[in-house]
Amino acid sequence: MTDENQDMVEAGRQAYSAGESGAPWLNAAVREAIGDRPVGTGAVEIMRQFQLGWAEALLASETAVHFESPQSPGCAACPSRADEPVVTANPQAVNCWACRETEDWRSGMDAVLLEDELPEATETEPDRIVILREMRDKFVMRKIDGVVIDPQTANAIVTVHDALKPELRVKLVAMPILTMVQVAWKLVGGS
Repeated sequence: MTDENQDMVEAGRQAYSAGESGAPWLNAAVREAIGDRPVGTGAVEIMRQFQLGWAEALLASETAVHFESPQSPGCAACPSRADEPVVTANPQAVNCWACRETEDWRSGMDAVLLEDELPEATETEPDRIVILREMRDKFVMRKIDGVVIDPQTANAIVTVHDALKPELRVKLVAMPILTMVQVAWKLVGGS
């Protein structure tokens, strides 16, 4: 086995240990190794070696980690026969192939990938209310303080903000984003 192939096998093992997907095209080390190679010059072998390393690490793990069913917390998303299966809500840490074939796992993985690609509101941008108004108006999701906010939640916060007296608006904007969300939904919901 060449050094490059051995490196890709090791990259596959490390990707598994880090909870990454076994899809070689999603791995930065594989993409870097392939680079701008012309078709037919070893890219397929690089990806195959990565998958080999990832699969070896999966099979070497002693415990099957299942995806936690959103409908039945504490239970596996797949029809596992284990009395007390090891479950996780992190779709990247799942090594049960049956769980990876469920719609629950695919939805969870889509959410993780989407969250990684959402832009983060930064300190150099206008205040959070301006950002939330933009999210509501353009119907887009963003991260604020590392928390994913959807347009409906942005609308709730802006609606509450606009209904408050000026001195209370200042207090609302000064709150951490999760507290703002909780306050807004409580006031909008009337609870």
